Amino acid sequence: MLTSRLTSKYRDVPLPSDLASIHDVPPDFVVSYKSDGSPCSRHGDNRWIFSAYHSSSISIRFANDGSTDALEQSNAAAAKVVVLALLYIGHHPLGAGSLQTKLCRLREILKACNSSRTPISEFGNSKICQAELRKHIRPSSLGSTPLLMHELALLSEEIGFTLCPPALIPSFYPAGYSANQTLYIPNRIHSYVLNQCDAIVSLATTHIDLLKNSIRSQLYEAFNLAPPLGSQLATEDPSILPARLVGIFDSVYGTLDHRYPFLTYITAIRDAAMILLCAHSGMRISEAPPPPSAGLPHDTM
Repeated sequence: MLTSRLTSKYRDVPLPSDLASIHDVPPDFVVSYKSDGSPCSRHGDNRWIFSAYHSSSISIRFANDGSTDALEQSNAAAAKVVVLALLYIGHHPLGAGSLQTKLCRLREILKACNSSRTPISEFGNSKICQAELRKHIRPSSLGSTPLLMHELALLSEEIGFTLCPPALIPSFYPAGYSANQTLYIPNRIHSYVLNQCDAIVSLATTHIDLLKNSIRSQLYEAFNLAPPLGSQLATEDPSILPARLVGIFDSVYGTLDHRYPFLTYITAIRDAAMILLCAHSGMRISEAPPPPSAGLPHDTM
């Protein structure tokens, strides 16, 4: 069963129910709820509304009301699969604000496909449709449109078609525009990286005292300071501690061929902890900077 990834600060509003598959969904399946807990939108509806999960309106209309156009109905059905993929498939929570942005960009893509008489599954092969989208991309969506295309390209196997080939996606960034966001990575790579990060942090916390003393010994050596009397560092040779820590890591990951192995492992521990924090909290990397050292008690350093 697939579980909704949607998150909201309005925790009294029920989230979409579990789903067996994003394909062949029954028309009466509830995709969103109202603030009072009653069903809001069902799969068979022409418009899906998610406003109860956010402080502003969130919705997407898949086709014109009463439309019998075969292409428009086909694109609407494909777009519903795309929205369900965004809601149910992925490796991190989906905030209501992010959903709002994705639905806005998907509406623009859907509009470009319908106006150019292009099936949404053929968007990547239609220069006319691509030109139509570029013509209507607003400055506020310059970065989010290619990012949505990138995410959908990675979900192409689950969706059943590739909206836009990855090699074509950079062409939707205007000249001189720098995308200051991290692109999505495939789930298989994401899971592998998180497992490796978890192993690195777990190994460090298992030997946390040795890690702290190794860092302290390097600080004392760098600033030519003597360890405090009565401390563990005062009773043994501090210079051997970093090598001891490196030996523990080497026994797990193999001998590290690097000029400064201790510094490399310390950096790896920091980076692994940052990756885990961002992956499990939904923070951007800019929102999770290392805590400042100023003001911390000396014995925590």
